[in-house]
Amino acid sequence: MKNILILFCFLIPALTSGQNSEISGSVIDHNNLPVIYANVVLYSLIDSSIVKVEYSNETGNYSIKGISSGSYFIGTSYVGYPDAVSPGFDISDSDLITLDPIRFEPSSNELEEVTVTAKKPLLEMKPDKMILNVEGSINNSGSDAYTLLRQSPGVMIDNNDNIFMLGKSGLQIFIDGRPTQLNGTDLADFLKTIPSSEIESIEIITNPSSKYEAEGNAGIINIKLLRDKNLGANGSLNTTYSIGQKSRYNTTLRGTYKSKAWNTYGTVTGYKGADINPFNLYREQQGLSFDQASIGNDSWNGFNSRAGVDYILNEKSTFGFLANLSKSQGHHVQNTESDIFKTGSSLIDSTLVAMSDNESDRANWNINGNYKYSDKQNRSLNIDVDYGKYSRTREAFQPNTYFGAGGMILSTKDFFTYTPTDIEIATAKLDFEQDFLNGRLQFGAKVANVITDNVFDFYNVYDETRELDTERSNDFRYSELVYASYANYSMKINDLSMQAGLRIEHTNSEGHLTALIPSENELVDRSYTDLFPSFGLTYQLNEKNRFQLNYSRRLNRPSYQDMNPFRS
Repeated sequence: MKNILILFCFLIPALTSGQNSEISGSVIDHNNLPVIYANVVLYSLIDSSIVKVEYSNETGNYSIKGISSGSYFIGTSYVGYPDAVSPGFDISDSDLITLDPIRFEPSSNELEEVTVTAKKPLLEMKPDKMILNVEGSINNSGSDAYTLLRQSPGVMIDNNDNIFMLGKSGLQIFIDGRPTQLNGTDLADFLKTIPSSEIESIEIITNPSSKYEAEGNAGIINIKLLRDKNLGANGSLNTTYSIGQKSRYNTTLRGTYKSKAWNTYGTVTGYKGADINPFNLYREQQGLSFDQASIGNDSWNGFNSRAGVDYILNEKSTFGFLANLSKSQGHHVQNTESDIFKTGSSLIDSTLVAMSDNESDRANWNINGNYKYSDKQNRSLNIDVDYGKYSRTREAFQPNTYFGAGGMILSTKDFFTYTPTDIEIATAKLDFEQDFLNGRLQFGAKVANVITDNVFDFYNVYDETRELDTERSNDFRYSELVYASYANYSMKINDLSMQAGLRIEHTNSEGHLTALIPSENELVDRSYTDLFPSFGLTYQLNEKNRFQLNYSRRLNRPSYQDMNPFRS
């Protein structure tokens, strides 16, 4: 993705989220002792919708950051206690609120007969990850994967659709254990196509082992999709419609047929929606002040489909085939008016009026063949072969008009960009696990081949006539072949747990820039090997105290849309 910085756009920095408020408190039991790893959920007081999910730490305290102004209440749950809630409260921008402790009281009801029903908690804490269970929860309808990530513990999304975990960028998003290879706006638009009714759980892995890709120093989020486990034919139709200032809907049709030997399933979701994003921005830079008011209008529509079949050869072996296809269209219009004046003066020197119009079309498809083996000796083997393609076409028109104090036009600068992107990805991987020396041994290998084509055509617009700017237009083709292998070992001795692993990656890459000015053409050919060790120790002192030490070497790779080295 190429960002054009021209005229006033030089002065527009990336917007960061204005949600700086923080809510903190603690959870205690009836003996005033801290409750560890209780589910802590922030609800909207208006409609009781979930805003954010967190948990209490080893001291019973919790903290919920990045909350916008509004009215809320806290709900908590813990195994063995009835749910407890806080009184309602209001919060404004940049507030730091500390609530009174939320107290769990034991149930006083005496029951003659008890019926036990198994139900997964909303949030599960595991030694290596947190799990947000979406299936069967209030989050299971009327939402999408993008919104669920906003609600997930430790996860924040800024106004530019960058996803952060525990305050760090470089997060990898997986779908059913497979990386999405997208980021920023492209990733956000894709996640909006996955309805919450199709999600079983969200796994938050803050310190991935060597089994996982080396990319992403903030960790990995794996979104696991639903599969019907009931025998026979099953089907469902879900429709959700919501309205605020704008409206949106999605409709999902799901069908499955499962026998002892075969499992076939399919899902198709259609969606359409719109939203409005007003914001004001004031800043001072190089002796000038900029007072900006903008209103963004977004609309989108598309569909997401998934179909697959599993053949269960015997109790040990299963063969599977899966295909995904999603297509979407988006339209973004942003009206911006910025007053420009010398810092310290109230006299406006000029006003910039910019009304951008952006349209995009996206298509993403992937096919997968897999084989799974497991036996009673606790050995497992997984083989996956994938091939997919991501295509995006984006057209952007950006007019810029400067007006003087009297309303006279001082200057204009209009431009248009056409930026199609094609990404092809083919991968094959093998993962094996077995018990070994009182522990668990994992090893595997993967090969991935990626071919991308980024076209960037820049046009100056004069009286509605487009003129190609040869100094800013280019075509960049990039290919990458990566060989990877890993080994990881974990074991537990009494209260001490340990894991250690090493991942090796060898990369051959070639980038070829074709610009309209021959002197700008470049060819970059690289070959290199990297080592990515990981190590972790966990000591459980008692029920309330646990010590962890983790180390891993990871990296942040640029997205394939950002690989173009052409100056813009």
